[in-house]
Amino acid sequence: MASALWNSLISHLTAPSWIPYTTERGIPSPCRIKLPDLLTALPDASSAFRINGRCKEVSDASLEWVTEFRLRTSRSNRTDEPFMLEDSVGPVDEGQYDADEEHEVYIKAGLLAAMCFPTANYTQLRLCTDVLNWMFLLECRLEILNHADASKLLQDIISILARLKRSPESPFIFDRFKNNLQLYLPSLVQKPMASSAQHIPSVKTYVTQQREHGWPALLFILIEYSQGLKLSPDTWKKTPSLTSMKEAAGDIVLYAADIYDRIGRVSQSIYPKQTHNAVALLEYTQSLDLQSAVDSVGELCAARVRELARYHPTVLSKCSSPSLAGAGIKEILNTDIVLYAQGLGDCVRGVLHWAFETERYFGRDAGFVRMTLSVEMTGSEPITASEL
Repeated sequence: MASALWNSLISHLTAPSWIPYTTERGIPSPCRIKLPDLLTALPDASSAFRINGRCKEVSDASLEWVTEFRLRTSRSNRTDEPFMLEDSVGPVDEGQYDADEEHEVYIKAGLLAAMCFPTANYTQLRLCTDVLNWMFLLECRLEILNHADASKLLQDIISILARLKRSPESPFIFDRFKNNLQLYLPSLVQKPMASSAQHIPSVKTYVTQQREHGWPALLFILIEYSQGLKLSPDTWKKTPSLTSMKEAAGDIVLYAADIYDRIGRVSQSIYPKQTHNAVALLEYTQSLDLQSAVDSVGELCAARVRELARYHPTVLSKCSSPSLAGAGIKEILNTDIVLYAQGLGDCVRGVLHWAFETERYFGRDAGFVRMTLSVEMTGSEPITASEL
C-alpha cells in the first residue's frame, strides 16, 4: 500500500512533457458572475444545520499537527507558505493575492468537519479533521511538492490510516477508505497532465469518474466512521436506493465545489486555474461563456438536490423491508441506514455552508458573496484546449 501511495504522490515529479492542443475554443466571459442559489435549493433550507460542539478544540489540535508538518518540511528556498487553516494564524492582506506568488488561504477544515459530522466524538472528529487537513495540504502543496515533502505526507496519511484501522467501527471502513484513497491520489496528481492523453471527457464521464476518484467519496466513508455504523457490502447490494442517494449527494458536492472553484479566488489568483472541472469542461466542449457554464452546472446540481430529496423516503421505507433482516441485527442495521442517509444530508449542507465560511473560494468577500450571489471576476479568460 505504501508503495502505491508513494508512486501516486511523486508521479507528477517525473511526468513526461506533452504537446497540448492548439485549437482554442470558448468566448470571453462577463466580468461579474451570478452564482446559483444552491443553499435555498436544499429541501430543508430553512432549518438550522448542526455543528459539532467540539469544533474549536479539535480544530486547534489538528492545526498543531499541520504546523508540525510544515516545520518538518524542507522549504529553504521559499519564504512564505501557501496554506493556512484557522483565524488564529493571522490576517490575510487583501492586496496579497497575485497569480505568480504563493499565498495564504483560510481553509477552515475543522469547521467543515464539524458541519459534516455533528455527532462525532472527539476522537472521531479529530481523525476526520486530520483527513480533510491532509487533503487540503496536499492539494495546496501539489505544484511545489518535492520528494522530501511527498515522503512526509505519505508518512502522515499512513499514520492516519493506522488510527482508522485501530478503531472499533466497521472493519469494512478501513479497506474502502484505503482503496478510495488509492483512486483519489492519481486523480489529483494527474490533473495538471489531463491533456497529455489528448482526451477531454464529457461532463457525464467526468462526474461518473469522480464518484469513486473524487474527495466526496472519502468524505462519505467518514460518515460511517464518525457514527460507528456497520454497513457491509451486502447492505449496499440490498439497498440500491442508498447507493443512488450517495451518488446524488456526491454529485451535488462536486458540482458546487466546481462552480465555486472555477470562479473563486483560488482558481483566479492563488493557484493555476483548475480545469479538471465541470464548469471548465462545459466552457470548452460547448463553447459557453463562463456565466452560461455556471448556470448549466447549477441546474445540474439543483436537479440532483431534487433527486436526493426523493431518494430519502425511499431509503427509509426500505429499512422496514424483510430482505434486510438478519439474525437479530435487523433493528441495528436499519438504524445504521437511517443514520447514514442523515449523514449524507449533513455533508451536503456542511459543504454548501462551509464554502461561504472558508476563504478558499472567495477570500474575505465570502460573506458578501453569500448575500449577493455575485462575484466580480478579475481574470475571466476563456478556457482553451491547452488548459484541459
